[in-house]
Amino acid sequence: MDFVLRTIDVLKFSIDWKAKNNPGDKIWKGEYRERAFRRQMQKEIAFIEARYMGQMQRKKTLALKKKFVNKHEKIVAGRNHIRKIYYEARLHPLISNLH
Repeated sequence: MDFVLRTIDVLKFSIDWKAKNNPGDKIWKGEYRERAFRRQMQKEIAFIEARYMGQMQRKKTLALKKKFVNKHEKIVAGRNHIRKIYYEARLHPLISNLH
């Protein structure tokens, strides 16, 4: 049951994310990704900030962010795949009240 609920949550998030197409939404999406990076990589960022200064700190942080973005893109691709299956299988009437 837990898997089903998590899948529904992922699906809803993916549908909501795709629906955000207004100019201001692009800014919101960027800010969301930045918050996710800062939250999920908090310990690594703190380590870099404590150990390095100036240009080296920036370089290390950018390398960490690139690693995060790479991982995040794979997660997003998985969510998009679930959304595609959802619509292709015509399952959307089953949980359309979640939108």
